[in-house]
Amino acid sequence: MIVISLVNPPRSLHGDLSKWLLEINTNVYVGNVNARVREALWDRITASIKTGQATMVYTTNNEQGMDFKVWGTTWKPTEFDGLILMQKPFPKSISHSPEQPSYIGNSKYSRFRKFGKSPNLSPVSENEGNKTQESLFAVIDIETTGLNPQKDRIIEIGCIIADQEQIYEQRNFLIKTDLSISTEIEKLTGITKEMLEEEGISLENSLKELSALTANLQAVFHNAPFDLKFLTLAFKKAGLKIPVWKITDTMILSKKILSSLDNYRLQTVCEFLKCTYMPSHRALPDCLAAWEAYVKLMNFASSS
Repeated sequence: MIVISLVNPPRSLHGDLSKWLLEINTNVYVGNVNARVREALWDRITASIKTGQATMVYTTNNEQGMDFKVWGTTWKPTEFDGLILMQKPFPKSISHSPEQPSYIGNSKYSRFRKFGKSPNLSPVSENEGNKTQESLFAVIDIETTGLNPQKDRIIEIGCIIADQEQIYEQRNFLIKTDLSISTEIEKLTGITKEMLEEEGISLENSLKELSALTANLQAVFHNAPFDLKFLTLAFKKAGLKIPVWKITDTMILSKKILSSLDNYRLQTVCEFLKCTYMPSHRALPDCLAAWEAYVKLMNFASSS
């Protein structure tokens, strides 16, 4: 069980959290997720909430049966006789200076975002930044109205920023379109025309976000030619510069490393590798599945 309470969060957080958790009151989210998703959600919160506040409480196997994290508050976790309690400061000790609220947690990616030249990934120090920049990569996936890039349209883009150990940020964009959504696509993805009208943004804005988020990073796709045909045309139609990504295709990678599979669909690869994340024909879950498959394939290659 996990409970997250937010004060003054950006609107963009709602979409990320509501994909995994249930909002039971304004800015209060509850649900059951694994530890990896929980940490990724917390990193997403702390990277974007800025001057707001965040509290996360979750069940764990300790004496108290729970643990918690806080951000942007003067209340601080403190250990007392083996227990973690919250220390409330005396009123006179509270600073009213306009400084950025302190961060309690361990998100190196969220710290990098706050410094330097790049709004996406900026290092605290040159050496540390270069090392981290090289180890980070983007995993990208799209959902479309069909298979023809000339006639069909992108209706969802998912992207995560990660290294081979953890996920630092994840984004998901539903995209408005003038095309109708076929019954087949609705059944496959669960995406309806009504969802796109209510929650979708313009294709141009989603592409700008994607380009800024993935600048200078390696990009990982599963079956890259399909996604890249749609994305290349979309960038051209929007009049935007096409990102220059160094592409890694987990389909090609799995064909080289796992030579005995009947097919190399993401579902098949993830099942063979016994991945925790499985694809579901939605952009963000498929990104998570491709990320885990990529990490396991790389580990498999390095150990063989």
